[in-house]
Amino acid sequence: MRNGLNVGRAALSTLAAPKRSSVASLLGKSFVAVSAALGAGVYYGSTVDEGFARSLFFYTKAMPAYFHYRTKQIYIDDILKLDEKEKDEHYEELHDKYAPTLYDVVLHLKGFYIKLAQIGSTRHDFLPKQYLDRCKILQSDAPSKPIEEIIGIIENAYGKPVSEIFQSIDTKPLGAASIGQVHKAVLHDGRTVVIKVQFPEAEHHFRNDIGTIKTFCKLAQPEQLPFLNEVEKQFMTEFDYRREAANLAEVRANILKSPYASRFVVPEPYLELCNKDVLVMEYLEGKSLLDGIQDHFELIAKEKNTTIEALKAEQERIDAERAAQGLDRESGPSEEEMRKIQSYLYLRNVAKSVQYALYDYTLGWVYPRQRDATTPATKSKQLLNFAEILRLIVEVHGHEIFVDGCFNGDPHPGNIMLLKDGRLGLIDYGQVKHLDKDHRVRLAKLVVSLAEGTDEDVVNAMKNEIRLKTKYMDPFVLEKMGRVMMDRDDRTVTNGENIQLFMEKLGKRDPIVEQSDDFIMAYRVSLLLRGLSYALHYDMSHAKMWKDICKKVIAEAEQDA
Repeated sequence: MRNGLNVGRAALSTLAAPKRSSVASLLGKSFVAVSAALGAGVYYGSTVDEGFARSLFFYTKAMPAYFHYRTKQIYIDDILKLDEKEKDEHYEELHDKYAPTLYDVVLHLKGFYIKLAQIGSTRHDFLPKQYLDRCKILQSDAPSKPIEEIIGIIENAYGKPVSEIFQSIDTKPLGAASIGQVHKAVLHDGRTVVIKVQFPEAEHHFRNDIGTIKTFCKLAQPEQLPFLNEVEKQFMTEFDYRREAANLAEVRANILKSPYASRFVVPEPYLELCNKDVLVMEYLEGKSLLDGIQDHFELIAKEKNTTIEALKAEQERIDAERAAQGLDRESGPSEEEMRKIQSYLYLRNVAKSVQYALYDYTLGWVYPRQRDATTPATKSKQLLNFAEILRLIVEVHGHEIFVDGCFNGDPHPGNIMLLKDGRLGLIDYGQVKHLDKDHRVRLAKLVVSLAEGTDEDVVNAMKNEIRLKTKYMDPFVLEKMGRVMMDRDDRTVTNGENIQLFMEKLGKRDPIVEQSDDFIMAYRVSLLLRGLSYALHYDMSHAKMWKDICKKVIAEAEQDA
């Protein structure tokens, strides 16, 4: 980028104004010269500097979309003063126009842009459907590299042929992420493992891309900069897989001695086979939570003789009607209700099997019945107890944050597995955050105030424990920020507004001046888990779910003092 700008400066320095020319002529020629110089600089920079080319590609695609959205917002809010329904119609046109373009940007640039899309894919409550549907694809199906290239990376990392380390490697990746992809493999001793391989260009591209995004946010979303700063700091730890292997070992040991040892599994890393670019770990047999959710709704659609798309459309219609009446969304079945539904379906299937068997071995000899066309894959699908799964996931992450002080800062649905033995698998510990005891206690005090205290208690916790400083220290803003950070962000908190627009309004009313980076990853965990809960129609208060463990942490700290 610097080389490209230098070309522009050199061209500008050769300009000399003619002695006998009009001002208009001078300005016209200067404008042409400046345009030519800048054009030359941009062209040169884009051809010799890959980072500059990536930034240029992003800005040429993103900036027109951003300015179109902002000018439309001013036009319909301040000039036309439209109601919400009319506003939505205008925005739908923009979503239809720019969602394909910006998704292409993500696919083209990959890397950190995929990570941002994965984060956005968890928030059904504010990301428009046109963007959400595309982002959800990237939760488990990011662009991958051919096996030949992956083998080359592995051999370069070990300095020996891949056949000396692995008996076999599946050519089809289990999945791809923002900086690498994973393959199933077999060691020479017969153990089945997972190999996580880092793309060689990942770190270089990330350093450039995070700078581009931060510069863009200074203009478009300045309130997001603290979050991006912490993500940048944490993400830089992902480029050494030896550190991720150590994180896996640490979290695995913590889970094994926790109350959740019988419900959760963290894969064991094979440290002797791990290096900077390759991570080898235990293979967990099962499927991702994303696939389980898809199977769940396919079964419901089959029971109702309809399609998943029709189910979604009907639910969106119901949600819209309730919102128009000022009502909260309908929640999904409780844990106990779901167990009853599962038991009913199980008993019904058993009864049907017995009925078929009786017929097949009696009248079936003479008049064979038409066989059930259901495929084995369909039969293996099952309804999930979302209420129980979500509760357990929130609880175990609360334990990681407040008790262990060592937690995964990126718990999106693609990193959670449904194992064949009924347990839940937690994978991908590249973004692990450590919190010391003092920070855990201070964060716990905020959670308890959110769960049981008054608004004034929350404000005091934000001031004295979290030590957040805003320009005016507005109690309303501090209380709302506390709830969004570690509790919930439903319509009862945002007054029915979109969470993104609501946070923008808070930032304009009383901008943040100073906040500790140490807490941001914990906020992110709550944000991501809330997105999953919201998508499955369970609006949860994390403060209420974490208050007991937080009280215990506070009490133990006071005893040790």
